[in-house]
Amino acid sequence: MSIESFRGPGGATLRYRLDDFTDPWKDAPTMVMVHGFGGFSGRWYRWVPPLAGHFRVVRFDIRGLGLSKVPAETYAITLDTLALDAIALLDHLKVKKVVWVGEHTGALMGVTLAGLVPERLHALCVMGAPLRPLDIPGFQPAAIAKAPEVLGFRESLAGMQRLGMRAWLEAFARALGRSDEFPPGYNDWYLDQMAEEDAVLVAKFRSGMIETDVRPRIPQIAVPTLWVEGDRMAVLIPEWRALVAANPRIRIVDLPGLGNAIAYRQPEACVAEVKKFLAAQGLWPD
Repeated sequence: MSIESFRGPGGATLRYRLDDFTDPWKDAPTMVMVHGFGGFSGRWYRWVPPLAGHFRVVRFDIRGLGLSKVPAETYAITLDTLALDAIALLDHLKVKKVVWVGEHTGALMGVTLAGLVPERLHALCVMGAPLRPLDIPGFQPAAIAKAPEVLGFRESLAGMQRLGMRAWLEAFARALGRSDEFPPGYNDWYLDQMAEEDAVLVAKFRSGMIETDVRPRIPQIAVPTLWVEGDRMAVLIPEWRALVAANPRIRIVDLPGLGNAIAYRQPEACVAEVKKFLAAQGLWPD
């Protein structure tokens, strides 16, 4: 694994982890993995061994998060900004097409690309995506009022600064009623990594994504798409699920367990579904 960087729009230095165990004489396809809020490129570590022998795996850190730190005073984020970063990444990699795998914000970036520049994607794999964050039950005004420094989009910076990132993330998970379902030791490792994040950047990221709404883009998806969900606390609320299911290019798969962070809770099951899906598209060896 190596850590690489490139200049994104506006001159920002953006970084990614590159895992390439493909035959060096072959022109291997590229798979891009992108995290969401509360994530970073290192969280995909259990996806790498089963995939990096066939794909050149690029684990990208979103602008402002993980390895892609930027100056907090000038940081502003929208989904359009992130889409431009994604296109710049593909140009930097010198690839015409990739398989895009994303969870939450990373998935929303993929949905946006699938509508704007479908010619840059072989396929899209969504590991849970909130089509409009304001519609999530836990982020409704009544819920936010009970814990504004934890659940509020614009109030969270005060909570992060008062509690520290580690304690704030623990409070965030408790407020949403999410059990861990991770191996022993995982949560401590994860929280240690997230404790290094800049609270201002994380808070600005959350507030910048508050108005995100990709519902109009779902019918525009024109590439083969796998949409993985959990059968408990599904990210796709019924209205969104009906919209996603109406697009014939999208295949929805429900796995047992929590929908939130399913890519990290059940990496082996998710990878198995991705392989099966890609094989059907001629993108994975039978």
